[in-house]
Amino acid sequence: MQLGFSSMVTYSKLDPIALKNSAFNGAHGPMFRWSPIDHVAILSELDLTHFSATQTLTQYGAVGIAQVDWEIVRGLHSMVTGEIYHPAQLDDPQGKHFNNRDWFTLAWFLYPHIDLRSDTYWATEWAPPATRTNSWASLWILHVSL
Repeated sequence: MQLGFSSMVTYSKLDPIALKNSAFNGAHGPMFRWSPIDHVAILSELDLTHFSATQTLTQYGAVGIAQVDWEIVRGLHSMVTGEIYHPAQLDDPQGKHFNNRDWFTLAWFLYPHIDLRSDTYWATEWAPPATRTNSWASLWILHVSL
């Protein structure tokens, strides 16, 4: 079993001349990983997110994930992930937007530093009824690292 804490802060300056249109984004929170039996891993993470632009208030949000990773045969993984997300966005001051995504992933680790991956997800934005959206996407990734 592993317990940890992750933290990320990014800064973007959209106007190269002045500090206006600059923003700080971040996500910070605990993570947990556990393997109850061989070839199965459970991962979860819960983060507080923040977004602040110059001359505006900071907005807070949260994101949480839970994932089960099953290694079917050596190098071939099947993953199911649930994600809940309340965005830290300035155009939602009353916190009405809430999103969730459900992912299914197949990942094949062909050789060290080379993997092929397929992700499919279904997403729902839990917003006021007039702006509520559902979507799905599927993508393939060939990842080579040096």
